[in-house]
Amino acid sequence: RVVGGFERYNDDQNHIWQQPASVLGALTFAPTPDFETTLTYEWLDMKSVPEQENNFLIGTGPMAGEFYPVPRDFFWGSLNDRAETKTHTVLLESLWEVSPYVTLKANGTYQHYDMWWQNTRLQSTRGVGRPSPDANGNVPRYVSGRQGAGDSWSVGADATGDFSLYGFEHEWLIGGGRGYERTRSSGRQVASQSREGGPYPVGELNIFNPDYRDYPYQYRIWDDPLGDPNKRNDTNFYVQDMITLPWQTTRVMLAGGWSRYKDILPDESNTSAHWSPRIALMQDFNDDLMFYASFGQSFVPNSLGLLNAEGDYITTPQKGTQYEVGLKQELFNDRLLATLAVFRINKRNIPMALQDASLGECDPGAAPAPGTPATYDGTGDCRYMLNGLERSQGVEVNIAGAI
Repeated sequence: RVVGGFERYNDDQNHIWQQPASVLGALTFAPTPDFETTLTYEWLDMKSVPEQENNFLIGTGPMAGEFYPVPRDFFWGSLNDRAETKTHTVLLESLWEVSPYVTLKANGTYQHYDMWWQNTRLQSTRGVGRPSPDANGNVPRYVSGRQGAGDSWSVGADATGDFSLYGFEHEWLIGGGRGYERTRSSGRQVASQSREGGPYPVGELNIFNPDYRDYPYQYRIWDDPLGDPNKRNDTNFYVQDMITLPWQTTRVMLAGGWSRYKDILPDESNTSAHWSPRIALMQDFNDDLMFYASFGQSFVPNSLGLLNAEGDYITTPQKGTQYEVGLKQELFNDRLLATLAVFRINKRNIPMALQDASLGECDPGAAPAPGTPATYDGTGDCRYMLNGLERSQGVEVNIAGAI
């Protein structure tokens, strides 16, 4: 099987577009009815000018507190602003039905990407905001850029099957996997009107008569050496059993997963591991009405490189707990399904930026080195705190069917 794709999308905002192109080839080998394996390769080339906010709140000058007087389709950037990513992906999948009671699956994936972007934005001052246009309608801008590359691979396998024992029917699943990821990047502000911008200083933009042009900053972005790699490897194991009790109207699901993540930064590493259980009960009152209750926990590490208020890396993972009970009712000969559920979801340790929104955008490339004291006047970027508890709870009613 071979598939090719090309698309061109133009936004309603001037000069904003996306252009993905891809080629995918897949070869399946099935020597017996019980075994097949598929090798897939995909090449993806994504070019775009990322969508920007079309208007901004003015923070200083005679128009402070107002928005710039520009139309909805106004563009603030340069004509050669770009975000380009090239990705190569290889996937191998195998399926073997060993017997009527056992099926084995295995997969392996490798992916490599290269990317760079250039973005021209309005100049702003932290704690103050964006300036009013001058008497002629000109506003200052700056250009930032980043390049990066990354590799990742993963392997996994699981087995599924079913059996009966003493009147109890079991549908079981057991499996695990291993993954690795390495990323490298560099980024900086490559030109600005507020400091030396080299031989190609970025020009002002007139909001009443914008003169768009190209600014040749790519060579400065590409000349930046990629930084030290950030690495992550993870290992996971999971098991599940769906048990149908002898009287056939009650089912119990018991499941659990164990995950271990290790983040390796240039100057620090962090390892976190956790079990995540899941339990569910389902009771059929008749062929059309079922009661269910479930409990589950989740675990995921926070992103690499986030700094807390003291300038240290955040190593605490996010954790969640979900409770849900409900009823499912089929009506009119299965033409309508109605669900009533009561739920509560608790999440902890989600990062929240410490800066107030008035301090402007948070640039991850400008984060201070670990160990430096935090400041909140705009000189210390991208500091985070972990929230205590986020809770979602309520009642959900859903009705779906065919009229």
